[in-house]
Amino acid sequence: MAKPEAKDARLRSFRVGAYLGYIAVVTVFSALIINSVVRSVVAMTPPHLPASPETLTVRECLDRSDALWNELEAHRRAMADTAAARDADAQWLAFRLDWIKRHRVAESMCALESHQRVALKAVYRRLERAMALYTTNAVQYEGEIGPTVEALRKAREQAQKDAAQ
Repeated sequence: MAKPEAKDARLRSFRVGAYLGYIAVVTVFSALIINSVVRSVVAMTPPHLPASPETLTVRECLDRSDALWNELEAHRRAMADTAAARDADAQWLAFRLDWIKRHRVAESMCALESHQRVALKAVYRRLERAMALYTTNAVQYEGEIGPTVEALRKAREQAQKDAAQ
């Protein structure tokens, strides 16, 4: 087996500089990517609001949660009716941000941290969890399911044209 060639000692400082330069570039690039992702997540996730001075009754809070749920469900169903699947994710994300802001306001007005409202707090947590899962569904719809649905629609249109001839 051949013995590996010794590295030229005269080029050692160049090699060290190249390694340090590489590490610096990769570090800066990674920091920029991480910063961008963190800023995006913060912008798309409104913070929880402090308790409102006006507290709604449990019935009013349940009515608000029902309204939020019905809107969430209606928007999810409408996603499949959009003509272009490639727009589903963008439309959903715009809807999501507005919906979460209204959800946060309702949470704040319902005094969910009160010990008497543990069950109501569970309703709002599950509602938020449903939104998170539907957001995942919207991303999957745009990337995977939507193109298949679009292709199916086009194939059906073509089959109807062929049958009409």
